[in-house]
Amino acid sequence: YLDSKNPNDTWISGVFSISFWVVNHVWHLAKYNIGLSSCLGGTGMCISTDILRRHGWGATCLTEDMEFTMKALLEGIPTTWAHDAIVYDEKPLTFMQSWNQRKRWAQGHFDVANRYIGKLFVKGFKERNIVVLDGIINLFQPYFLLISTFFVICSYIYQFYPFYTNVLYAILPLEVWTLIGIGQYIFPMIVLFKIHASFKSWMYLLLYPLFIYSWIPITVLGYIHRHDHEWSHTAHTRGISFNEVLIPENAELGPKQVVFPKKQ
Repeated sequence: YLDSKNPNDTWISGVFSISFWVVNHVWHLAKYNIGLSSCLGGTGMCISTDILRRHGWGATCLTEDMEFTMKALLEGIPTTWAHDAIVYDEKPLTFMQSWNQRKRWAQGHFDVANRYIGKLFVKGFKERNIVVLDGIINLFQPYFLLISTFFVICSYIYQFYPFYTNVLYAILPLEVWTLIGIGQYIFPMIVLFKIHASFKSWMYLLLYPLFIYSWIPITVLGYIHRHDHEWSHTAHTRGISFNEVLIPENAELGPKQVVFPKKQ
């Protein structure tokens, strides 16, 4: 469970924290509950030494956690989700820090997709294995963002110059796309309510759409630079103790008393 140790530092760390909370519940936990493979998160992950001895590491791209996830999936080893194992990660404090970090993720995502979508399709189709085929859905996400953005732009042009049939509406009805759009705002609210988020996090939710839609230019740049493998380091400067992380939920405790937070 990739939590945040500094969700109230800046609006960037705030919306970044919200995005992780949403992914934890709506993506990882949901997939785990229906028997699908999750995806390793580099900040907090655990790999059996038997797996490493047998298959090695061999992950060399900018998102090596995702690469190893797909490598293991090809070997018939899905990634599980430990919802009660909480890792307190430091989120970026500035927009540029988050931009550079997410651009690196996008580059790596495209790189892994190019390497593994074909292999996963062959294995999944041959074995009729929905868990393996679901890995393709995971890897296809940035391509889907590019394609859907292209057709949204075309739909605006269409208002002035009709020139095409909307392929996206042929794939999924308009009602489904409307539900997806609404979900971008409803799901974060549900998750914040579920984890008893602070008032400040609810205020940061107002800026959450700005963070989400900034993924569009980042993904475009990630695609353009998908073959670049230069590591972009994310500075971690926020010093905070474990007790301080728990203070909001255990304010009545003394400074040396630690009680693990209730499962969110």
